[in-house]
Amino acid sequence: MIGISIGLVITYFVMSIMMTANRSSIQSEGQSQAQEAGRFTASWLTTEIRRAGYTPDVQEPRTQPFANLCGGGGAMPPAAGGACTFETTGVSDRIAVRRWYTALSGVARDAQDCTGVNLALGENTPLVDVYWVELDTGGGVGDEFDDVLRCVTYDETTGNPVAPSQILVAGMEGLQALYGERIGNIVRYVAADQVTNWNLVFAVKIAVLTKSFTDQSQRAAVRSYVLLDGNPYTFNDSNARQIQTTTVFLAND
Repeated sequence: MIGISIGLVITYFVMSIMMTANRSSIQSEGQSQAQEAGRFTASWLTTEIRRAGYTPDVQEPRTQPFANLCGGGGAMPPAAGGACTFETTGVSDRIAVRRWYTALSGVARDAQDCTGVNLALGENTPLVDVYWVELDTGGGVGDEFDDVLRCVTYDETTGNPVAPSQILVAGMEGLQALYGERIGNIVRYVAADQVTNWNLVFAVKIAVLTKSFTDQSQRAAVRSYVLLDGNPYTFNDSNARQIQTTTVFLAND
């Protein structure tokens, strides 16, 4: 009886240690997934936003780096007319990067859309690369694992996409942006609807919210996340999430 009792006690502690280790492993994996998605998103947007205002002629001054604010909310990308900057404190902002197309610069990226698809357009066609968050793309009930960051490139002269939109990142739940505007000796970071002159914008501060693909990666609870000037994103689940914030300085400033 004593031996059985000791065996049961040992078994209990061994099982407890194994369950704790398994829970810790799941939590670590979920956090890593959210962090990796956040780092990738921030890195991709940093590279692409630095192209804002690009013109193939080095003798020409930088063109306006971002599209004007959407009038009346604007069409939802990738619909025609969606090539505009959208500002909201709600779900997510929309970033619309302006640049010029060229196939003569010798740089492959200058003749591609925002996803790297090669284009065949007229030289010096004005393009707008639009990045936005699309939630619950699967159409299911509740907070699905199909919230994504999409992008599409528009021909600004026609207002139509030049290639189909593509998913860049899955597990993307929020995007907010503040624009650095230099007016004389004054530098300020403001929301898109407070920018006085897009040509004075020299930097963009972005914040993204990503989540794990592993459910039950932490104990279920109500948690809120705040991205820059946006309203809190509040969830009641057990998904790990990560906020990634960075400031991008325009290369053509």
